[in-house]
Amino acid sequence: VLRYLGKYMLMMDSLKPIAFDVLVSMAQLFEYYMHAVYVFFASTSVETTNPRLAQLLHKIQNTIILSDEPNPDGVNIPPPIASDFIELHNPQNLFGLKERLIATESLVFLGAQFDLWKDYLDQQIPEDKLNFLNQFYNQTLPLSRELRSAVYSGVASKAMSYGAILTLMGNVRWDIKELMSEPNSYVYVMLQEMEAMQQKMSGVSGHVPIPVDVYKMIWSLCIQEINKVFLEGFGAAKKCTHEG
Repeated sequence: VLRYLGKYMLMMDSLKPIAFDVLVSMAQLFEYYMHAVYVFFASTSVETTNPRLAQLLHKIQNTIILSDEPNPDGVNIPPPIASDFIELHNPQNLFGLKERLIATESLVFLGAQFDLWKDYLDQQIPEDKLNFLNQFYNQTLPLSRELRSAVYSGVASKAMSYGAILTLMGNVRWDIKELMSEPNSYVYVMLQEMEAMQQKMSGVSGHVPIPVDVYKMIWSLCIQEINKVFLEGFGAAKKCTHEG
C-alpha cells in the first residue's frame, strides 16, 4: 500500500492538473485498507462503542465497496478477501494476534506517513479543495487509530477462561465468619490464566514486535473482561458477611 501511495505522489507532482483526483485516490486506497482490517480482524461491532468510527466505516462501505446494488456515484471496488492461512480461532496463537498486529499497526504506520506528508499535500492541490484534505486529516486518520481497540478486543475477550473463573466464583461461600489464610481457588486460576497469557504474548513478540502502547491496550482490555466477571460473580452472591 505504501508503495502505491508513493507512486500516487509522484503522479501528483508530475501531473498538476489532476493532483486533486490523485489525492482522492490516495484517500480511497487508505480507506479501503482500513475497511479490510476492520472486516478481517475486528471481533466486536463499533456501533455502540464508537459511533463516529461506525459512521466512517459505513461511508467507506457505501462509497468504495462493491455491493449487490452498485452505487452509481461510488468507486465499486470488490470487497477484500482474507487468506485461508489466517487463523483467528486458535487459542495457541492468541487468536491470530501476530496477523492482527501486522495489519493494524501497518494501518497506524500509514496514518503516520500521511501526517508527514501534510505540508507537501497542502501545496499540491488547489486552495478550494483543501476542505477535502482537512476532513481526511481531522476525521479519517484519527479514527483509523481507534480501530485498534475493536481489533485487539478479539484477543482479550477470549484469551482467558473467563467462564471457568465465573463458575469457581459461584462455588465460593461468601457468608464465612472468619478470614481465610489463603485466597479462593478462582484467584489462583485467574493468576494462572494471566501467566499463560503473558507467555503466549512473549511467544508472539519473538516473531512480531508488540508496541508498548498495544501491549498495554491488550492487558487493559483483558482487565475489563475480568472486571465484568467480578461484577457478575460478586453480584450472584446471595449472602455475604464482612469477612466474606
